[in-house]
Formats: sequence, C-alpha cells, structure tokens
Amino acid sequence: GVIADSGGIDIRVMSNLVVAEEVRADANGDIKLDAFGDVPGESGTIEIVPTITQMTADRDILLNTDVGLQGNQVPSTATIFKRVSEDENLNNMTFTAIKGDFAMGQSQKLSIPGTLTIEAGDDVTLGDLSALVMNVSAKPGQGPGEGILLLNRSAAQAFLKSGAEQTDSGLDYVGNQINFNMTPEVMGSGGAVLFYTPDGSLPANIPSDNPSFGRGTITANIGTELQASDFIGTTDITEGQVLDFTGIPSAQSTNVQPPPLPEEIHIRTGILWQLNTVSAKSKPLWASEVVAALECSLFEEEDEDLIPPECADYIAEVSGEPADPRLETEPFQTAQELYKSLFGEFDPMIDALQNASDGYQATQPASVTGAGFREFVEAEAEHADALDYLNQLAQLDANLKRLSESIGAQTGDLNDFFELLVDDVTPVGLSPEELRNAIESGQPVASTQLFASDNLPRSLRKATR
Repeated sequence: GVIADSGGIDIRVMSNLVVAEEVRADANGDIKLDAFGDVPGESGTIEIVPTITQMTADRDILLNTDVGLQGNQVPSTATIFKRVSEDENLNNMTFTAIKGDFAMGQSQKLSIPGTLTIEAGDDVTLGDLSALVMNVSAKPGQGPGEGILLLNRSAAQAFLKSGAEQTDSGLDYVGNQINFNMTPEVMGSGGAVLFYTPDGSLPANIPSDNPSFGRGTITANIGTELQASDFIGTTDITEGQVLDFTGIPSAQSTNVQPPPLPEEIHIRTGILWQLNTVSAKSKPLWASEVVAALECSLFEEEDEDLIPPECADYIAEVSGEPADPRLETEPFQTAQELYKSLFGEFDPMIDALQNASDGYQATQPASVTGAGFREFVEAEAEHADALDYLNQLAQLDANLKRLSESIGAQTGDLNDFFELLVDDVTPVGLSPEELRNAIESGQPVASTQLFASDNLPRSLRKATR
C-alpha cells in the first residue's frame, strides 16, 4: 500500500503486482500502476485483495497503460482483478480520479466480482469489463477522443471457470447491470463492441441502431443473473489463473454488424499498398498491427523457440510463409530498419545518451533544456554517438508520421508509441519532454530510403541515406 499526501505514485514491476493495502494519491497526485509480466508479449496482473474497496487519486488513475499489448495480444483472463470474498461487501471496488482520467491499457481486462464504480473528473478509457454491476461516469466530452472511450480489439480466447477456453469475439462488457453516464466512443479497429446482460438488453446511452455496438445474453448455467461465484478464483484452475467471466455469451443479436471502415481507407488502399495477394488487399493495415510488426522485428534473428507466437504473422521464418505483404511498403520498411538499429542494441544507446546528459548537466546545472542538450552534443565530438542516436530517433519519428498518414490512422496512434520509446531511453537528469525537444530541434535529417521491389527478397534490398 502507498499513500501520497502530495505528488504521484508510479509503480512498475516486471511480473505481477498485488495491491494488499490502500493506494491513494492526494494533492495533485496520480496513481500509475504497470505490471509488465515475466513473459515477452504478455501482460502482468494487478491483483486487488478483497479488503481494498476503493482507490482514489486527486488526478489520474492509470492501470497497465504502458504495458504495450496490441489488438492481437489479448490475455485469456483478466489482467486487473479482485479476488472473490465470502463477504459480499468486500467484492465491490470504486476507482475515483477526482480531477483527471481513469484509463486502462490496450487489450487489458478488468474483472470485479461485485459492483464496479469508475468515476472520473475528465475522461474514462476502458478495455474489457466484467462485474455484477458496473457504473461508469466521465466528464461530458467536448470533442473526439473525450468522454468515455472504449479501446476496441480483435477476437481472442478466454478462460471459463472449468479451465477450458472459449472464443471471445472481441471487446465486451458483461454484467447484470451496465450503466454509462453518456454514449461512449469506440476507438481502434475490431468488430462491434458487445454488451452482455441476463436479458440481452443494451444499457441506457447505448444506441441500438449504431452498428458499432451489439448485445448478447448470458447463457451459462448460472441462473438468471451473475453471482460472485461465477467468476474464476485463483484456486479454481491450474497455475493461479486470475478472475474472469465464466459464462458463454450467446450468439450475437441480428443488429450486430462490424463498424464500417473509414472511407479514406477504401480510397487509399489500392494506391498505397503494393500487395502480393488478393486476400491481403481486403484487409487494411491498422496502427496496432504496425506497432506489433515493429516490435516483432527484434526477434527476427532469434532461435525459433524464443520467438513469441504472436509474431508468427510478421516473421516469415516462424510461419514458413512469406511475411505479411502489407508490410512490404517503403515507409514501414524504413521505420523497421531504424527501429531494429536503435532498439536491437538498447544498452549502447542508453549509455551514450546518459554520458552526454551527464556532461551537459555538468556545464549547465541550472538551465537544462532539450535544445541546449542538442547544442551540446552537436558541439562535443566525444558525444558523436549520442548525436547519431538523436538523428536516428528523429528519422524514426518522421517515418512513423508517414506511416500514420499512409494507413489513415489517427495522428496520435503511432505518435503515442514513439513517445513511449522516448520515455524508455530518457537519461537521468532530462525529462522525456526535454529529450523529445532535443530530437526535434536539430537540422532536418534525410530519412533512410529503402528501394523495395516485390521481386527481391528483403536481404537483397539496398538502403541509402
């Protein structure tokens, strides 16, 4: 447990996190909890013991927002959950972000075997939720990307109480009662967002004629309503699997249709993608797939048994088939080569930037700025490596922006990914914002251009600056 009288709480673990006592951030404080898991490509869990029934922050509450799961990396069980208690009052959980946001990361699942209450003074960003009763309230949004935001995802597998797996069609909300204080906005790609209740009714504020939303009924052997015992406990199946909904949703109602693709995707697809197969042409590339493909590129030289299974679609050696032909475009190939160069050898970049930062701070202890750091490494020949890394990061940023434009993605989708990368390499003594300023404040650097041909294997293509 942690109580901050002023300032924020930021806890990151490389396995699983247990909240055993109260976590609260008072004056101007955020709560940020991240459990990265001990297996590459998988999420760790944030477990809340039954005696904890509330978590309050003066500003934001952020749960597993930096874990980095993509739409095709969906956990089969809940990643943020509460154990079932015999005392029904201890099965409830309230999250209150008084002046800020409540947010879960992409493809995260929150499961509470009682009443789940989420209250935010600003926006609420959600993955999957399951609870006996859920009440979600946010500040009414003033534009796109504000209010209650639902992070859509692809289909996955979910665990039943028996330990068997059941196909999970996509982002869903399961409960006896589901209450939102406004109509949510669906963010990202995937099928219709589904709401499962005992009678198959849609919650208030969810329009039945909007194809982005659908509904289903809970049809497991659990009576007419969910009970706390219908959630998986950590002792019920092997290896301590976490809580998740145990019922099997019925078939989707007839009003469920996949959300239409943006018109710009239809217009751009034929021009932008030099696709090798007809099947790939019918499947537009999404920002989440670009990020997954970039991350998987770091495993290309690894032994097959060390390559995460979710990378099979992006690494030809794993599947025995050609890699996804939609990734054979120049903007992606350039971004991939830069990403592999920078993050395939992570430690040298960290060391070079930290050494340069130490030298800069020794000369400018009272006026450290991103632009000043850039000027310092440009003037000092001994920090040429740091300057080269700044230039490569600038090239990567430029190519990610090109990718965003080429796939019709929202501007922030790949920019957020780049900001997380910058956060990871920021040296002590500089803030991430100052490092981004140092990256952006140099002279324009020509991007690496790959001369790609569908008739040449990747190993024979030329890269020039």
